Amino acid sequence: MNISNILKETQPFTVEWNGQTVTGQAYAHALTPALREKWRRALTEPMLFAEFVSAIIESWDITEGKKPFPPTVENIAISPLPFIEKVLETIGENWTAAQETKANAQSN
Repeated sequence: MNISNILKETQPFTVEWNGQTVTGQAYAHALTPALREKWRRALTEPMLFAEFVSAIIESWDITEGKKPFPPTVENIAISPLPFIEKVLETIGENWTAAQETKANAQSN
């Protein structure tokens, strides 16, 4: 097992927000003890929240005008919080569904 390859695996996500569709790729195995600690600290340190989110999202199709708007810490920090929360909710649902599918496949 190569942990680097596992941590680089992505899964797609799609979010409908404000009448628009955003698609992207999230790291399928991003949730680590280190990232959970960052989440805990992010509750009181807002910029850590942006770091947490950027560690989960590999890419998305958001632009600023005609220029790409990648999911960097800086860009996430200036994005509307309800949108970022919707992205995280969707990614979390995808992670849960993937885990349930894997568990069902292993039990059959």
